Amino acid sequence: MSTRTPSNSADRATGAVRALVALLVALVLGLPGWAAATSTKDLQVGVRGVDFLADPPRGKVPVAVVYDAASKASQQDAQAISSWLTASARGTKAELVPILLEVQDLDRAPAYRVAIIANGLEASFSRILDFARRNVTLTITADLACVRSGACVLGIATEPAVEVIVSRQASTICGVEFQRAFRMMVKEY
Repeated sequence: MSTRTPSNSADRATGAVRALVALLVALVLGLPGWAAATSTKDLQVGVRGVDFLADPPRGKVPVAVVYDAASKASQQDAQAISSWLTASARGTKAELVPILLEVQDLDRAPAYRVAIIANGLEASFSRILDFARRNVTLTITADLACVRSGACVLGIATEPAVEVIVSRQASTICGVEFQRAFRMMVKEY
């Protein structure tokens, strides 16, 4: 016969769940540069935004793929983005040519009309915004925190559902203008 009371069992279960959640949060926050990788679907949807610019680029267009060299996850995400752009970037009128660009080099980098921001760059959002402002650059990312903070212009999420977000603030600061029809189809912050 058990001497446990129902509330004692419930308290232990609640405590175990809290401990598990705390452990997961600590693991995620404790891993430097941890972030989910940009998916192929994210890229397929994101690059289509280039054609919806008020003055879309044509021909061969260099695209900066910005990453953090101090983060293996960010490096891997950037390499995957670059490989996808090289092999599969179709669906735009411009030929997007990826160029890997370390976030620490943004101050010395040439102008790019388009930059895809790899995940894991939370600490560099202001640097990314400053680069985009100086160069009138469309920044595209799957890291929606960058868009919601007003540092990146266009954010894409395809799981669990497709979500396209434009930061009104970043778009204005960077001088990036979209066609009116595009703005009607996306969510703006």
